[in-house]
Amino acid sequence: IQSLYSEAVQFLRASNTDDVDMVALFVIEQVFGGKYLALVGSSVTVDEDGRKRVFDALNQYVQHVPLAYIFESVMFRGVDYYVRPGVLIPRPETEEMVDIVMGMIRDLTQKDSRVSVFELGLGSGVISIELAVQFPDVSFYGWDISETAISVTKQNMSRRGVDNIQVFHGDFFDSIDDYLSVDGVQFLVTNPPYISESEYADLDACVLEEPKLALVADDDGLAIITQALRLCITHSIAFISEIGYRQHARIQELFPMVSLRFIDDLSGHHRFVVYLPD
Repeated sequence: IQSLYSEAVQFLRASNTDDVDMVALFVIEQVFGGKYLALVGSSVTVDEDGRKRVFDALNQYVQHVPLAYIFESVMFRGVDYYVRPGVLIPRPETEEMVDIVMGMIRDLTQKDSRVSVFELGLGSGVISIELAVQFPDVSFYGWDISETAISVTKQNMSRRGVDNIQVFHGDFFDSIDDYLSVDGVQFLVTNPPYISESEYADLDACVLEEPKLALVADDDGLAIITQALRLCITHSIAFISEIGYRQHARIQELFPMVSLRFIDDLSGHHRFVVYLPD
């Protein structure tokens, strides 16, 4: 294992990639199914098949394929979720949003025991699934226009044993009117596309492997956020969205008479916008 690690590090350095030690460790641990020190301590034998799998993964990585796609796996809030090409890879900022939303749902359930949560853009389903696990008595409804996202969400729901999410393939804005009459407090949660076309051109090559549809929106990245926020203001729906860290001022300009709250992520950037109806 130690020899294989050294080979992997040398290969990555020769390919001018970043974080070579971390990537080499991660790939070896994924292929051999254990922590590196435990593998070394147990004197695991590296056969030709194991070595091939490690270098197959490394070759994909240096060609900018994200590790989450290579291993069809991503950790989110300490849980291993299935992902695949065609679905956005969850980020740590979205873990922060889930924590914020949990507190908001607790507050809402104190006002009304009946709470319905809508998610615009399910992706891999991690947001709604994590919330549904914590709030089994809350009804969740999620939409995505991607068939791949719907399939991945359903597989992750099955893995977690979640059954309180209704999943819909299609445009959220085309069908949400049919669900605005559900009883109780309503809450819209979204991590929508919020990158502009100009910003997209400057993204890292590995990010460009992810679906553009899940990353880019019109109106300098604000089209979906503002449409969703207008819907929530009109129908008195609680709202939270992840946003680009430079978008908060423009959002406030577009809604000058609306009381909005902007919450920072752990890096100190304005990352989430919240609207709570009176």
